[in-house]
Amino acid sequence: MGAFLSLIFSLILFVGWIMVTVKGFKQSTSWGLISLLVPLGAFFFMAKFWEDAKGPGKILLIGFIGYIVCSFVFPSDPFAGMDPELLEGLEGLE
Repeated sequence: MGAFLSLIFSLILFVGWIMVTVKGFKQSTSWGLISLLVPLGAFFFMAKFWEDAKGPGKILLIGFIGYIVCSFVFPSDPFAGMDPELLEGLEGLE
């Protein structure tokens, strides 16, 4: 369930990021490149030009917040799906 929700929110986040990047290129080429290449550049663009990026920004924020919430509500088990005998062998190494 958690993996499915994380996938859905990741897709929403990706679509929102693409839409904000397109809005950035419509504003100017430099803002488009910043949104595309700089980590968190899309968030800086949204903060500066909120009126232009309001629609895509909301989609991006919903995806981002949903993904973060899923990460805390459904933490992944690094040993999920491993062979139980292998896990017992790993526990014996301690």
